[in-house]
Amino acid sequence: MIAATDHKTGGTADASPVLAAVLVVIVALAAFSFAFTPLRSSQDEWWHLKAGRWIVENRRLPVFDIFTYTGENTPWHNHEWLSQVILYGVYAAGEDRAIGGVRALVLFKAVIVAATFAFLTFAAFRRSGSWTAAALVGLVAAEISRRTIYPRPPIFSYLLFAVFLFALAEWKSGRLRGRWLWLLVPLMVLWANLHGMCLLGIVAAAGFAGGEVLEGVTKWLGGRRNGGDGPERIRCVAMRPVALLGGLTAALVVGAMASPSGWEIFFLGGKFKNDPILKQVIAEMLPTPFFLRQVPLDDGSSRLVFVPGYAAFWVALAAFGLLLACNRGRLPWGADYLLSGFFAWQAVMHWRLLPLFAIAAAGPLAWLLSRSHRPGARLSQAAAVPVLAALFVFAVGEPPPQTFFRRNMQVLRGEVMDPVSYPEPLMKFIIRANLPGRMFSEINYCGYAIWWLSPEHHKLFTDNRFDVWGSRYFVEHEVVRNGVDAHSSVLGRGWSDILDEYGVNFIVLSRDAPLNERLTPGSGWLRVASYPPEGEDRQPWYHVYLRDVPEFADTAVRARHLAETGMMP
Repeated sequence: MIAATDHKTGGTADASPVLAAVLVVIVALAAFSFAFTPLRSSQDEWWHLKAGRWIVENRRLPVFDIFTYTGENTPWHNHEWLSQVILYGVYAAGEDRAIGGVRALVLFKAVIVAATFAFLTFAAFRRSGSWTAAALVGLVAAEISRRTIYPRPPIFSYLLFAVFLFALAEWKSGRLRGRWLWLLVPLMVLWANLHGMCLLGIVAAAGFAGGEVLEGVTKWLGGRRNGGDGPERIRCVAMRPVALLGGLTAALVVGAMASPSGWEIFFLGGKFKNDPILKQVIAEMLPTPFFLRQVPLDDGSSRLVFVPGYAAFWVALAAFGLLLACNRGRLPWGADYLLSGFFAWQAVMHWRLLPLFAIAAAGPLAWLLSRSHRPGARLSQAAAVPVLAALFVFAVGEPPPQTFFRRNMQVLRGEVMDPVSYPEPLMKFIIRANLPGRMFSEINYCGYAIWWLSPEHHKLFTDNRFDVWGSRYFVEHEVVRNGVDAHSSVLGRGWSDILDEYGVNFIVLSRDAPLNERLTPGSGWLRVASYPPEGEDRQPWYHVYLRDVPEFADTAVRARHLAETGMMP
């Protein structure tokens, strides 16, 4: 049931201004540490940067895809163009100064993330009246979100989602007049050009509108049990707030279309969310793993292993349920049930959406924590904030001993990128070798390859913008990468058929790709380079193959010469 309270939740602050400031700073510093880390594995930031650079240099948005040859006739509804321009501007400014482009980008991301969770802490205080509960919730929210935070457009969405929820909560608490909510509409227009997650703003407004209806229905049922007459029960649904929020929701829908994507913005996610193949292969869209896993051992047995990456989410979810049960299932607003429940379900089903649960549930969870009347509860909450922050930053390592503090120091020393994920010498070699025609490129390095090669030198076979492609080119990619013959292929075409169809002349292949076993002498392909060179202590990460045809003989000699004379360190 909805708590029988007036709209003004919270109460008198439970901490001095100095202690409150210290708690917020601790949350901000922890969130900053989570975000101020070297780039590794992630590829999206690179193609976002290249798109931003292309837009700045050409002073227009691409209508069709510019990075791949398979999809070059596919319309590209780029819903992130403004974020891309901003991120590239940060990178370019860093390149012009001693800080460096990547380090500037990482620093910018860390500042945005720190500001987001500091603001979330303040918003949780406004809901609960407790700085100690708010700081604890803000810190846990940052910990829950840390695995999905990259220098990409979603960082703007997380901050704006928190702002939308804060404004709606201030209105619901009676601290903000309804007319000020209309300022969310121009903010939605900005958000729609920053990132497609602007739909979260619509969900937030609709959630509060539904919450008003839920509260009215609850009062109606209560009045019916108490024998109230029909008209009195009908008046339990306050129509003015419902009309305000319904109108606001409709205006936000219109505002979301004020971007180059137009109405397409409502359907961009469908190409990968509803694709049965992509739902199995996109790691971020898989269910959130439990923090205890059975790991198989060499002897055939298994043991239970603690995985810290998702523990905070499951603990927070359990704590939310326990505190709600202790409070007899009561939350102050109907919107709390709708939004917390919806985003909890989404986070369980897709670990990419963990930050949305952390942000949406922060206010209700802080309110539940502040309801504790046990002696010393607030003191223990205040003490838990620095202790947990120190644990998260200095002790948790994934994998050990890679704590966040050590990774922060790496960035300060200039170690901003993982060379395995971002093989710069390989990209330089491809450019200098002037390899002919189209390349087959793997998705595992697609973003970095776009940054270096596409569209100036070589367009890619495909990349991981699944909201543009769906699974069409991904399936072709997998047939080629795995060296699947035509008789075994779900497409009825084998790896060589696909390469011939698209006119591919050279291949850049990771060492673990099964296709390597097919590209042996006499297969019609020559290996012209490996990175790093074979014979060193490290095994090659990538191999470069060229079609074995007479017209490419001189190119093969040149490529091998470059590889042997130091162009592949």
